[in-house]
Amino acid sequence: MTKVLREITTELQTHCHDGESNKVLKVKILDAYYDIAAIKKVKSGDETYFVIETEV
Repeated sequence: MTKVLREITTELQTHCHDGESNKVLKVKILDAYYDIAAIKKVKSGDETYFVIETEV
């Protein structure tokens, strides 16, 4: 499944409005959870992506 920035933003806002705004956000890849180091805007030719970088 592919999500756009608007969809992720809406989901995060919903959690924040539910009182979860100070909780830690992680990325799950297979069975491992990683801390988020940064969210970066990456341009490749005519495409623009937002990439979640993790700390290993």
